[in-house]
Amino acid sequence: MNINAIPRQLREEYGSAHIGGISCHDGKIYAAIEDSKVWKYPIAAVYDAETLAFIEYHILSAELQKNGIPWLAVDGERGLFYSARRDNSPALIVYDLNTFELVKTVPLSTAVHKIQGGEVYKGQLYAVTQEEGQPVYRIDPVTGEVEKLFEQNLAKGGEAEGLTVLPTADGALIHTLDMGPMFVNAYFRHYAWADSD
Repeated sequence: MNINAIPRQLREEYGSAHIGGISCHDGKIYAAIEDSKVWKYPIAAVYDAETLAFIEYHILSAELQKNGIPWLAVDGERGLFYSARRDNSPALIVYDLNTFELVKTVPLSTAVHKIQGGEVYKGQLYAVTQEEGQPVYRIDPVTGEVEKLFEQNLAKGGEAEGLTVLPTADGALIHTLDMGPMFVNAYFRHYAWADSD
């Protein structure tokens, strides 16, 4: 069993110390890895989803991924993945899923602060943030149009961590993860949301 999710090579060569938001596609987990508080080497890493074995990594642009890479989200249908800079993100950063090369940036209609995790569902990017009220957004990755769906209003000191979108039998669609103020407990929250597409 490997209890070190971040490979030794990344820890020793790049100071990698934190895994942010992840995304799963085609039997692989794509993870955002940071050299926390240094922000010199934002990394997109790939793991086998069944065995969790590390497959490969790619260093992304520290200039574009200002203050790290807190999340990434795979858009399998378009062959892309998205991320953004941590603070007051003015644009989505779009990468090729196969080559990990920069494709373009997509300006957002409204800057979004502290995105912690995201997932693509029916062509739209859903994102959870740590800005005031910990809102969940829907972002059109083609046009950059931003729509605030709702606020979670977590307990003071709590931190929004991640999000996935999956219709479940109880009517929920959006599922979020957050840490409590003492960081000794975690919560999964499930939200019903009308899917207009």
